[in-house]
Amino acid sequence: MHRDGLQRLTITGSGAFPWQVDGDHLGDATHLEILHEPRALTLVVP
Repeated sequence: MHRDGLQRLTITGSGAFPWQVDGDHLGDATHLEILHEPRALTLVVP
């Protein structure tokens, strides 16, 4: 599924589920809230 223009996404499980970022396990959660921060990271590409 593809959605344009989202600024916030909430994922709710029916129980605890494992989650990770960049391959690092960050524990178990029953819900996650993901925010879009377009200016949070500046990339410099040579």
